Order: sequence, then C-alpha cells, then structure tokens
Amino acid sequence: MLDFIGEHSDVINALSNAAIVLIWMVYLQLFLITFRRQNRTSIHIDRGVSMDEHARCIVTNMGQEPVYLLAVVVDFGGAAGSSRAVVTDRDEMAEQEVAAQLDRTNQGPMAQGEARDIGSLADLMQRARHRLSADLPRTEIDSMCVSVVAISNQGEHLVAAQKEFDADHRTDGTTIFVPATALTRQIRSRWKRRRLLALLENGAPG
Repeated sequence: MLDFIGEHSDVINALSNAAIVLIWMVYLQLFLITFRRQNRTSIHIDRGVSMDEHARCIVTNMGQEPVYLLAVVVDFGGAAGSSRAVVTDRDEMAEQEVAAQLDRTNQGPMAQGEARDIGSLADLMQRARHRLSADLPRTEIDSMCVSVVAISNQGEHLVAAQKEFDADHRTDGTTIFVPATALTRQIRSRWKRRRLLALLENGAPG
C-alpha cells in the first residue's frame, strides 16, 4: 500500500487538491445563495384590524435592509376589462386633519420589520376610481390587486410586491375585499418592474 502511494503520489496529490477545490466551490456557492436570500428584499401586503370594508391594508418590510416606499398601484379587474391607477397619496385626508402634510402620503423610508397602514381597502378603491378618467361603477369591480413599489440598495434597485383581493359587493352598498392568497407575490421579473417604473415615470397621478 505504501509502495503504491509512493509510486502514485503525484496523481493522488492532484486528485486531493482537485477535491479540496471542488469542496470549497460548493461551500462558496452555498454561502452566496444564503447571502442573497438573506439580503433579498421582501414586502408583505395584508388585510388587518377588521374584516369589513374598513379593513386596513398593511404593508410590512420583511427584508433585512430598509427600503423607500415609492408608490402604491391598484389594478381593477372586471367585466369591462382591467384598469390601473397610482394611489400613493391619501386624498381622503384633508390638510386640516393632519399635523404634518407628509402624513397625507404613503411615500417614505421603511426600516426592517416596519409595518405601514396605507389606508383602508375601501380608501384604495375610492382613490383609484377617483383617478381613473372613465366612470367605473363599484359593482363592476370583481377584484382589486394592490402593488407596492419600493427602492432598495441605496436607491439603485426597484423592488415590488403585489396581492390580489376578491371583491364581495353586499346588498347594503358596502364592498368587502378578501385576500385571494395568504402570501404576497414578490415581483422579481425585470419586465414587470420596468412596466411599473414606466408607469411612474410617465407622470401618472399619485
């Protein structure tokens, strides 16, 4: 055995070195994957406080890094087709109702784990209907998709997430929005993020 090792020491050393390099490459790949997952931005959108039309839409920064909430976008679905509006500013709040004018917008930084109330789901619906040029009857809305757009990585990277809510129109004239899923879908597609960026850059009212 020792003679065999001595005769083939060069080959054995080469194989050992190759195995060590391979192991380190695997460890490095696992480290990079874990690092990217830990530092990947994640935004959660949910309904809270109540179950009726006054239920609040709550946005939480679930990532490790702070983000800047840039915009809130609402998409309506229904028999008449889809409609989209930017509803970042809280128009339902009058100037005299707030201590600071910045309270009338949802824009602003969000720290890790911070949650923000961006208004009730009924408020989001009314903001979107107000911004849409066409008169959209409330009862023709089958669903409402809420998208949150934010900036991360020191202002260099656009991130977004969205959740869909099914509309339940009651006979008393109220509309209740029920989350279609428990989880929030993270928008990782570059094409979809570019569409959102184009929407904001084209001067859509916020």
